[in-house]
Amino acid sequence: MATTTQRRSAEERREEILGAALVEFAVYRPLVRRVGDVQKSYGEPRYVVYVIRHQGEVRWQELGDSAEIDARVGALREALSDPMRKDVERLARAVDLRSCSPFAPCSVRQSAC
Repeated sequence: MATTTQRRSAEERREEILGAALVEFAVYRPLVRRVGDVQKSYGEPRYVVYVIRHQGEVRWQELGDSAEIDARVGALREALSDPMRKDVERLARAVDLRSCSPFAPCSVRQSAC
């Protein structure tokens, strides 16, 4: 019986798995001032992304102020909910430039996290 799907070899599947990455976004508040061990002052929330592959070091990239990124994502969601909006592509690109492009393989920092 013929099928329309092509079977992949075990080696092709293995290469695909080994080339995969876990991309994890996180929000943190940076410590900006410490007075003794008790009082701490924290900055505004910020996003960071970590990229973890099967082999090699964990890579990370600071993405920036969470309020700015959240506002861009909110504007995109609003535009996506309205089929008459013509600015979806522009808004999607703004989100991509701020939250995805910075962790392209050539720009993500290597860290020993």
